[in-house]
Amino acid sequence: MLDTGFSYWLAIDNQDVDPLAWIRLERQTLLTARGDFDFDIYAGKVKMDGQEFDIPVHVGQ
Repeated sequence: MLDTGFSYWLAIDNQDVDPLAWIRLERQTLLTARGDFDFDIYAGKVKMDGQEFDIPVHVGQ
């Protein structure tokens, strides 16, 4: 599942990131509605209208 959360960030479950072969950049602790959680930040790639963009992707459980 992909979730933008209306926050301009893309979030994805950790089980879904492996097949995408994205590069892990760092780990950040972020405040969510359920408290503080650690997220791995990946350099994701998305393609829109034939143009490819690198975006930060927050990966968690």
